[in-house]
Amino acid sequence: MFHPDLISQSCQYEDKIVGMPFSIGYSMLYYNKVLLQKYGKTIPETWDELIDTNSEHGLCSLIEFIYSCRNSVDSPFPDMENEIFHSDIDFALNSLFGGNALFIKFWTLPNSMLELMEYDMAPLPGKLKGVSGTSIAGYNIGIDSSISKRKINAAIEALKFLSSKELQKKYLLNDDLVSGITELYKDEEVCKHIRCDAFLKVQPIGRPTTNLYSSTEYYQRIINYAHQYLYGNETASKALKQISDLTAIHFISMTKDRPSKIYANIYFIIVNVLSFIFLTSIILLFTKKYKVYFDYLSPSFWIVIIIGLIIILSSFYTTIGPYTNMKCKLHNILLLFGCTMNISPFLHKLIVDCPERNKISEWASKHSNLFILIFMVINSILSLITLINQNPEVETVILNEGENFRKCSAKGKISLVIMGLVLFYYFFIVISILFLCYIEWCVKTYIYDVRTITIAIYFNVISATLHTILYFTNFKNYIFYFIFNNGFIIMSAVTSYIFEFGFRLFIPFNKKKENEVILYINTIYNLRGNKNNMDNNQQSFSSNIFTDISSSSDSTERSSEINPKYCHISTTPSISNNSFFLKLVNYHNQSINMRSGSIVPSNDISSSKKSNVI
Repeated sequence: MFHPDLISQSCQYEDKIVGMPFSIGYSMLYYNKVLLQKYGKTIPETWDELIDTNSEHGLCSLIEFIYSCRNSVDSPFPDMENEIFHSDIDFALNSLFGGNALFIKFWTLPNSMLELMEYDMAPLPGKLKGVSGTSIAGYNIGIDSSISKRKINAAIEALKFLSSKELQKKYLLNDDLVSGITELYKDEEVCKHIRCDAFLKVQPIGRPTTNLYSSTEYYQRIINYAHQYLYGNETASKALKQISDLTAIHFISMTKDRPSKIYANIYFIIVNVLSFIFLTSIILLFTKKYKVYFDYLSPSFWIVIIIGLIIILSSFYTTIGPYTNMKCKLHNILLLFGCTMNISPFLHKLIVDCPERNKISEWASKHSNLFILIFMVINSILSLITLINQNPEVETVILNEGENFRKCSAKGKISLVIMGLVLFYYFFIVISILFLCYIEWCVKTYIYDVRTITIAIYFNVISATLHTILYFTNFKNYIFYFIFNNGFIIMSAVTSYIFEFGFRLFIPFNKKKENEVILYINTIYNLRGNKNNMDNNQQSFSSNIFTDISSSSDSTERSSEINPKYCHISTTPSISNNSFFLKLVNYHNQSINMRSGSIVPSNDISSSKKSNVI
């Protein structure tokens, strides 16, 4: 019933119809029929024909002109790519009533008033014949969403009545309104009183709106930028870009028409190459040459670590395209799962190898898979809380002279509490790992592992801290935000891979420390080979076991004599078990040496290398 463009341009919000047009106004071309007839001119249908037009300024003129420069009736709004002209409302009114202008652009006037003037009304011209643009004004009617249920039916009936064809026709004939019902302009009775042909030819375009600025500020900015081109030294391309940037939300995309595609493509290549390297390196866990260097953890734990790193890298894909609440939530969830999977296996290993015998280490030793599963359950709970959080996770950064963009942020108390819980959970794991690394710092059996894990954890802490700071940093450029955001994540993944996994790949090539490498390998083999000889009443250790230094010296000597895999503690004064901090320092500083019987003599290095490495 209503003009389809009228509904889409003035009655919709977020792709939903929120009202119906009741009384509308069109911006029309008023032509002086007396002067046209006097000089033998016809009503112009294109801008080229309108060579004697007034000098105008105003937002609607600008929008109408651009809209009228479409290539066809069905073409969309031309995206600010065409010429501009402007009008003055006072000049237009004076000219209408004075009759001293040839063409005037103004809003629809009552037919009774138009009959008293020397002007008639027609649609605005366009670049091509039959293509034009007409701004819409007027009033819409709708139903408030907060209306009570007992009134809703009455409100619907009132809406039907006010938008009915019969009532609209009555008001139209009385010059009380301009109707948006197209069929009325085909009614013979109506067309006897008004210019039906002009209304049937209009091609409505709504005045631009945005929630980024107030209407007054937004319109004034558009006019100012247009004037800088018309009356200043600004180029057309820059003025049009400034107008477009007022409401445009810029983002990183891999499509060809985006200037940021080069950054997206570079990071895309980096992420995919790294993911491929990480994934294929799992094969080395099962090769004879490298298998021994990964005995610190089981193959399944190494696979969990690598998958965690790949998940961390995959968070990159949530930063491509426009930011949404779901993307920001998914980004955080991927980082949560990836970081936890990356470090929880090391926490398990350090707990199992803790020199202080306790129930936690015994339980963790017997339930390694359940240990990791507990962290996955906690991750799932935190992820669910993140998903059901209704607070917006996206912040729109508005720049006066720049390119607007969106970024992930924690807005509202609930979002900040959730972020706090996630950070507390993550740093609790990190601090636990660093604490255990401190205790086991000088254990020569796995000194490489403990120290490289510590380095990796420190890099993780730095990356996590920087990534958190991004949430509260006021960036002025969306490209910089993208580069830093993903740069910190990639740095975390790469450093973790190098110090947790990658350095082991180069051990066979470290010729300068070949003796030390062979010692490292033989130590692991001796520990593995003698594991079955342990007393059932003794504490169960992992592949790297050393004597509980809190036990008595007699017990230590006895254990060392029976099991050569046990380590001797360098001679130091005994420290009371009641002094917790002194005990920690004692654990940290003790240099644990393997029995000489488990070390391959230097003249047997070659044979040991063949038997234990190859």
